[in-house]
Amino acid sequence: MKSLNAVIYSILFIALLLPSPLQAQQEDTPAVTGLSEWSIFLDPGHSQRQNMGLYNYSEAEKVLRVALALKDMLENQTDIGAVYITRTNDDVEVGLTQRTEMANATGADFYYSIHSDAGPPGVNSTLMLWGADGQGVEKFPRGGKKMGDIMDVDLTESMRIGRRGSRADSPFYGATTRTTPYLAVNRLTNMASVLSEAGFHTNPTQQMRNMNAEWKRLEAQSAFWSILAYHGLERPSVGIATGYITDVDDNAYINGATIEINGQSYTTDSFESLFNRYSSNPDALANGFYYLENLQPEGSYTMDVSAPGYYPESRQITLRNDFFTFTDVELVSSVPPAVVSTLPQSDADNFDRRELIQITFSRQVLASSLENQISFTPAVDFTYTLREGRYLEIAAPDMDYDTQYSVTLGEGIEDLAGHTFDGNADGTEGESYTFVFKTGPQDTNPPVVTDAYPSSSNQAVDRNTIISFTLDEPILRSSVTDETVTISSSDGSHVAELHTQVYTSGDLSVIQAFPAELLQPNTSYIATLQPGVTDLNDNMTSQAVELSFSTNNLDYEYDVIDNFNSGISGWWEPQQSGSTVGIITEQTSRTSNTSITNPVTGSTGAMNMNYGWDPGNGAWLIRNYLPPGAPQNASVRVNRNQMLEVYLFGDGSENRFRFMLRDGSGQLEGSPWYQVDWIGWRKVRWDLSSVSAVGWVNGNGTVDGNAYTDSFQMTYTSGAATQGQFIVDDYRVVTAVMETSTDDMSVSLPGEVTLRNNYPNPFNPSTQIQFELPQAMPVQLHVYDITGRMVAQLADGNFTAGLHSVTFNAAGLSSGMYIYQLSTPEGRLSGKMMLVK
Repeated sequence: MKSLNAVIYSILFIALLLPSPLQAQQEDTPAVTGLSEWSIFLDPGHSQRQNMGLYNYSEAEKVLRVALALKDMLENQTDIGAVYITRTNDDVEVGLTQRTEMANATGADFYYSIHSDAGPPGVNSTLMLWGADGQGVEKFPRGGKKMGDIMDVDLTESMRIGRRGSRADSPFYGATTRTTPYLAVNRLTNMASVLSEAGFHTNPTQQMRNMNAEWKRLEAQSAFWSILAYHGLERPSVGIATGYITDVDDNAYINGATIEINGQSYTTDSFESLFNRYSSNPDALANGFYYLENLQPEGSYTMDVSAPGYYPESRQITLRNDFFTFTDVELVSSVPPAVVSTLPQSDADNFDRRELIQITFSRQVLASSLENQISFTPAVDFTYTLREGRYLEIAAPDMDYDTQYSVTLGEGIEDLAGHTFDGNADGTEGESYTFVFKTGPQDTNPPVVTDAYPSSSNQAVDRNTIISFTLDEPILRSSVTDETVTISSSDGSHVAELHTQVYTSGDLSVIQAFPAELLQPNTSYIATLQPGVTDLNDNMTSQAVELSFSTNNLDYEYDVIDNFNSGISGWWEPQQSGSTVGIITEQTSRTSNTSITNPVTGSTGAMNMNYGWDPGNGAWLIRNYLPPGAPQNASVRVNRNQMLEVYLFGDGSENRFRFMLRDGSGQLEGSPWYQVDWIGWRKVRWDLSSVSAVGWVNGNGTVDGNAYTDSFQMTYTSGAATQGQFIVDDYRVVTAVMETSTDDMSVSLPGEVTLRNNYPNPFNPSTQIQFELPQAMPVQLHVYDITGRMVAQLADGNFTAGLHSVTFNAAGLSSGMYIYQLSTPEGRLSGKMMLVK
């Protein structure tokens, strides 16, 4: 029995092989002739709501409507032989190979794949890609390059954004040794073909335009003209007026503006008319775009523009007959300036007098009008700075402690249009504004340690562990030296050299100490934060703080995936992944960091994963994707007997992080989520042998075969910080080995204590471990997993001289590598064994 999708596909496929009834039965003479012997296959990329862009509006939805508009123009304005299309609604799903098979079955003369691109939020440009081999030789039949060259000009000038050009696809993607085109839509089609990228659906400005119905007609109109030019045909007379309406103050796009030309009117999108579908915030989205068609070309018109809260504006325009007539209009607000927010808020207590007082105005104000318009009661000396005309910062560090102050902004403050201040925001000019707050008491308390790592519960930690003391307030970096933190074994036999760093995040500081050499194995240590740490008010700690922990006896072998010392190339921007959702795009990015790097390895580079969450979205994920073809994925693989680790500099936000792998079966398997509740560097490690994977998308919770990196992922925790950053460094695959391990058939200690290899090995579920003693002595035989956690005690007592055999039954343990260790008065011996279930 066929699936519903298969039935839909079959029906659609048959339907799309036929020209439209409108085209077949068209009676009126079309505006353009000369295409009757030519046909085109339109392919709006993706399906349904795939490849999600910003604001929960997908690329698939947008490009479908561009294609439908273009199809309508070709069928109603030309004598074209046939227009075929992959899909006509948001319900059907069409696979990549289905698209090219459909196109080839039609015998169409040209294949046009319609897309938009993804990338960083600040990037926006067009791109045309035609099929070619690695040397840039165009595929046969030719024509894609010619169309791409024309579209490169037409689409770029129509959208008024940057361009990346008309490019051969294989060289563009760096596939210089290919003998066929890189893109499937170019490689698998039997006709001339081109793919267009019309801007970036990850660019906020562009995406707000993409939502507009007429914007999609603008893109379709551009493609229509390009097709005519491809055939050497003249354009019909145009008569289209379009452009943007913005606020002269800050260039913000204006919602609900009305444009009138020769009896026609157009109202720009607003929250009520459109944007409520994509945001719950009435002020979040705007495009200011208008589009008026069917005007008389070469006519002169009066263009009237009005909007609530703005003075109306009129322009004289003359319409072009061969292209869009662009007219952008700036409106002047009729609303006087007011205060939007203050920090501290009115009636706030405990304001730190060292902090800046911050005031945000609704509109830009004249810096010169602030003179003598700011006052404090009681009076205090202050300085101020006005940034970007709207953001006032006042510094008054000499305010008294524990004192109530009022700040008044006078009625004489003016905006750029000469409106005076509206203190109570009622729309009336000439009013002052006052807010009140109270400074905090003088700080006489020294910093207090609120958290320490490793804690006493962290036993058998790595021998290069990072030691951290978190304090409840910012501290003076100069009060911390390499002697501020000391570490010694509990018996005093070993004192380690340390290097310290101080990091501050918000109201907290962390002192981190990094051992200059590996600590001793299987040893108890005491780390001490010495007195003398000073806060910004010169309050000094007078007592030491200690933490205790013990080390494991493991060494590690590393396969580096990325140390980030050469930058962050290969890693995608979060917005490039369609899985990224629930973000504030302007605050979300991945950037290189050369100032905060991992001291443990002496790293010179790291990667910032910057996030901004939209708490009202309901679903949150950032996917920092690493493609299979990235150099970092070229050779390093991980299996379920190994560990994956990265050093992560936390911001204490309590948001979460995880690893995501693509395994040997092509399935996506992730680590558990790790809540980042620490500040500073910490090692995040996923032991695949003992910690189960979590299937994602097509995953089943099992890492099969050799896996490679898909991504680092982050998600929002309700109530956690909505903006911040994780910094990652030294990402690698880890294999544990015992500090005294050997691969010999048996090992001996002075006095001829011998530990033999277990048999069988690998084993399931039990194996024999043999050891030989030269004389009677106490013996301990323990088994550890590769993290150093003891999982079994096989012997603990006095044994006679001779050969002894002990059975280890691992029925209750998971597959993976285990280490067995024999301890006697003569010393320790160990070996490795593999449990395979």
